[in-house]
Amino acid sequence: MVATTKIKKAIEIVSDNTKITVNLFNDFFKIKELEEHYTHYLDTAKELKSQLDNQEFRITVVGEFSSGKSTFINALIGQDILLHGLSETTATVTYVHCVKKDNSKINQIEVHFTEPSKQPVILDLDKDKDLLKQYTTTFSNTVDVVSEIEGVHFYLNIEGIEDNVVFIDTPGLNGVAEGHREVTINEIQKAHASICLFQLRGVTESEKEFLELVCKYQNNTIFVMNRIDELNEREDRSYDEQIQFFHQKLQESIGDPININIPKSSIFGLSSLLALVANDHSIKKIYETDKANITGEQRQTMWQTSRFSSFQNYLWHDVIEKQKEQLLKRSICERFDIVLSALLQEITAEIAILTVDVIDEDLLKIDSQLEKIDLQKGKNSEKIQNFIANRQRELIKDFKYEITLGFQNIIIELTKRVDSETDFDNFYQNLNNNDYGNALAHQLADLKIVYKKSLTTALKATYQEATERTESFVPRISISNKRIIKIEHHINTDFSPVNLTASKNKIHSKIHTIQQQQIELKANHSLTESKVLKSEINHAQMVLKKNKINQDSEVKRLGIEPAVQNKRIEYQTTESRGGTGFLDFMIGEKEVTRTRVVKDSSNRDAWNKNKLALSKQFTEQKIESERRINQLKGRYVDEQNKQSINDTKIENLSRKIKGLENDLEFEQKVFDEIYSKNKREALKNAKMKLVNKIAKQIAIPESDIYLNYQAELNKDLEKNCLLISKEVTKYLEYLHKQFKQNLLTLSNKRKNKLGFAETEQKTKKLTILANKIQKIQVKNINGANSNAR
Repeated sequence: MVATTKIKKAIEIVSDNTKITVNLFNDFFKIKELEEHYTHYLDTAKELKSQLDNQEFRITVVGEFSSGKSTFINALIGQDILLHGLSETTATVTYVHCVKKDNSKINQIEVHFTEPSKQPVILDLDKDKDLLKQYTTTFSNTVDVVSEIEGVHFYLNIEGIEDNVVFIDTPGLNGVAEGHREVTINEIQKAHASICLFQLRGVTESEKEFLELVCKYQNNTIFVMNRIDELNEREDRSYDEQIQFFHQKLQESIGDPININIPKSSIFGLSSLLALVANDHSIKKIYETDKANITGEQRQTMWQTSRFSSFQNYLWHDVIEKQKEQLLKRSICERFDIVLSALLQEITAEIAILTVDVIDEDLLKIDSQLEKIDLQKGKNSEKIQNFIANRQRELIKDFKYEITLGFQNIIIELTKRVDSETDFDNFYQNLNNNDYGNALAHQLADLKIVYKKSLTTALKATYQEATERTESFVPRISISNKRIIKIEHHINTDFSPVNLTASKNKIHSKIHTIQQQQIELKANHSLTESKVLKSEINHAQMVLKKNKINQDSEVKRLGIEPAVQNKRIEYQTTESRGGTGFLDFMIGEKEVTRTRVVKDSSNRDAWNKNKLALSKQFTEQKIESERRINQLKGRYVDEQNKQSINDTKIENLSRKIKGLENDLEFEQKVFDEIYSKNKREALKNAKMKLVNKIAKQIAIPESDIYLNYQAELNKDLEKNCLLISKEVTKYLEYLHKQFKQNLLTLSNKRKNKLGFAETEQKTKKLTILANKIQKIQVKNINGANSNAR
């Protein structure tokens, strides 16, 4: 998806064309005469050569905060690396350097601080990504990113880009933090191209000034309407119509007096988010609420919907590939031409001095100049020193006024913040956390950063003006060219009215006493005894029931009462043998066996006996169980009566507690009203005391902070003015030396101290030198013109 081949080709073209300018510099450095007499020009050229050697192709991404700059750069590099969100995120300049895979800094992050003595923090992209927000965003709770962080540098290998390209994520021209505007403008000026992002709504009123500034400082700008995927198809405009409308609004916004024509080819509508998700497969879902992960087919669709491809092709081909060479070289060539022209002017003047005819009248003027040149040098030096001293006094006066105004604004801002506090607890917590002291320290630090930047600008102007004055003094003009502030504030946090507190405590005591009585009653009247009795009654009833069951079972086992049985019994008897009875007399009667039936009731009697025994046994058991049950029921009724009496007592105590609680609620209501009133009064008094303390802490002009602040700025001013004085004095010495040398040359020539041969030889050498420089200049101008085409 990434146009890697075109990027690589662009880098190769730049490398080839840059050799031409590099060779011109090398030819210039080979001229030996420069090391003897023209070191100033040589040093300046070496500095330009260094810039050419080290210059990366810089592309800034600019726009109002929340326009999606960080997401856009992530989409460009194909990885979700830079932090992004709905609210303002980037609070410092972030540089994404494209490096080779074997670069020692690959996947490394360097955090550079504004304090020169503070060493950079080195982070590992894979391990420390979560720490980035502490060094790059406005949400950091570790450092004051705007004032303490100079920039964050990423070193990444991007497929197809091996070197010399850096994408720059800027804070935005309308960032909420102080200093964002200046930082962003500075980066736009140093960049070779800029990408200007807008949201779907188009160009707002707040963005018109922003657009004018971008076009003022950058000639190579691409305009991008981001989040084009949110374009509602039901709206009146299609995609093409939306782009046409956007183009029209852009042109209207930067029309008169700028009169810049924006080509439609440099305007794009795209979706950074969809392009990023399509390229970075580590992103599984677009939104956290999504249930399913993104499929490969969906990523292809997202890439097409994002319309990112056409933009990439334009950036790689039309901007980087076609313009990188001329953008890099043109600036260097133009500045190099200034050096060459100044050098030629000086050489031409020296040749003129050597070849001019000096008459007696000229000699008198020359000798007069030589007699007073040293005296004049002293006067000029004094003039310069006086000028710098006066300028220093003016700056001290100006910055004293600005510091006073700044301190007053800080007091006003902090007073507004304190006055906005409406909750005492929150206010008290902020005091404990020293939020107001930290806010004061941060505002003072931010103020110092702003003033130091202004001071730097003022000092540069002073140096420039002093240099121009120096050149005007000499007839021969030659171009030589945390503190942490702790606000301790004791506040009484007990707002309780004493009399009501005592009354409340008394009611609480009564409630406690009654509750103890309830506890004792409940302890004395345990439900355990009733439960035991109830259980024993149930058990006795179960035994009675069981006995009845057992009795019925035994009776059933006995069965039906047996009936009386008829039983045949054999018995022996005698009977007559018959006849006359003789035989009975002689042998006796004969014995015979007879049978008779008798009644047998033994089984019935045994059954009745057993039944009677069973009845007696179970009757006794029943009587005992019923006696036991009646006894237990009597005891249970007694326990229930006791419980009812206790319950009545406990209920009476509960009614007393309820009454006391109602009294307590009324007392609490009165208490809360007085407490809130006392708290409001305490907050009002505490806020007033805090504001007075803050005002006293940075009081103008007697507070230590104000005096130290002023003294530190004055010290910086004095130190830098001294350096300016030394540099300008050194430059004055150089101008007077050159002027004096030229006067001596003219004088010696007129007095025949400089022979014809010597004059001719010097002229010849200077002419040869001028020709060499002219050849280099012609090639340089041709190169600059080819870059401009």
